[in-house]
Amino acid sequence: MHPVSRITAVLVTAVVIGLSLPLASVGADDLSAFSFGARGGSLGGSDVETLIERDFIAYDANYLGRKTEFGQPLHDLARRLAAKQMAGNDMACSNQIFLEAKWLYHYTADWPRLNRQLRRLEASLENPDQEFANRQSPEDGSWGMCYDEWFLKVEATFTALLALYAESKTPKHPITLGDRVKTPDKLIAYLEGLVISNVAKTGVDKRSELGSAATILTSAYFKDYLQAFLAEDVKGIPRNLGEYPVESFKSAYKQFLTEWQDLETGYWGAWYRSEGRLFKSTDLSITYHIVAYRRGDVAHWPRIIDTTFRIKPEPYPYGWLHNGTYFDHHNYDVAKIFRYGWQHMTEFQKEKARHEIQKMLNWSLSESLTPDGVFKNNPEFFSSVAADFYFGVSFLDAIGFWNPSKRFWTDDKFDNASALCCKIKQRLAALGLKAQPAQSAMDRLNGSCAVCPPQ
Repeated sequence: MHPVSRITAVLVTAVVIGLSLPLASVGADDLSAFSFGARGGSLGGSDVETLIERDFIAYDANYLGRKTEFGQPLHDLARRLAAKQMAGNDMACSNQIFLEAKWLYHYTADWPRLNRQLRRLEASLENPDQEFANRQSPEDGSWGMCYDEWFLKVEATFTALLALYAESKTPKHPITLGDRVKTPDKLIAYLEGLVISNVAKTGVDKRSELGSAATILTSAYFKDYLQAFLAEDVKGIPRNLGEYPVESFKSAYKQFLTEWQDLETGYWGAWYRSEGRLFKSTDLSITYHIVAYRRGDVAHWPRIIDTTFRIKPEPYPYGWLHNGTYFDHHNYDVAKIFRYGWQHMTEFQKEKARHEIQKMLNWSLSESLTPDGVFKNNPEFFSSVAADFYFGVSFLDAIGFWNPSKRFWTDDKFDNASALCCKIKQRLAALGLKAQPAQSAMDRLNGSCAVCPPQ
């Protein structure tokens, strides 16, 4: 499954997503933003980054100096963590501490808290035995005991529930993560509270938490195979209380999704209040999660397709690239949007998409995948070695590199596909990583090359 990837009314978290506000709850000043004009508008990716940085500087005049001060230690610790994991250690607690530090670094100006997290992370790397961090809490039923932030604990809880579902197991303890999303009204109020960031005033970009919430909720409410499991086997979450049927949560959330899609671009994205105006971002990551988890059942496909092509040069998550080059995580997002949008494309667009997918494939095989079957990590996007495998494998799987039945974009044959599948599979198996993204990658590899020659 998508790590970030990325459960129900209580399980809100995951990657990066932005929401626009239901019209009924938008204030008078905000309503004018829907017509844009001099009041604001939809920004390209570079402009969004500039706006956010400018507003962080308005909040903290020494923001850029602090980013420099903490950036190198964070990257150094990420490399040390990756080395530990490449040696076959999951380092579950260290990974949780790292992900929270990464969130603090990219989405807040809370330097004292970030400093504490980096010290915690460095100390945790001395202990390779961290299985304790994978256990469910008997107190509130959550997972992610090395997280402090609530929404990150919820993300860990959702990930653990997915793993239990895959193993036909049920959680041992009821899940009671507080009442902030206990009813449909509270759920929508919680989401509305995350919709618009005022970075200059608060020093927080709420996009990450909002993205986590939307990713988990979309997955939980629109993946049918999870419904019975969540309703019958997971105790303590709101849908099991009987006061509010799950359909009331789903209906409220579905309406929210409808009202947040941008009619001009077909995309979803976070909103920012800056210098008295309201601005939209066009977000590839947000759109991927909604499109994929709803299996393409979204409106405004012609605009989604046009926008996807148009934003290619922009920096991820507002476009496809990072420092002008590809990355497996971003390629996967684009490939899934193309896959679900294929039936809505013109012949010209299909030919253009074929060209782009081939370029991404060439990059993945020559620049990302190493000769020994490992996908390279990028410190700026690193979350775990398991995730590096997951996104590399998932991109190749999404475009049908191994399975011709998934090869929606070409009739070409890839003669070396089976050999590469086995090489990656054997390398991943040798690492013995237990993290859920590694298990998901292995599941996809097993489905593509079940029998491999002995090493």
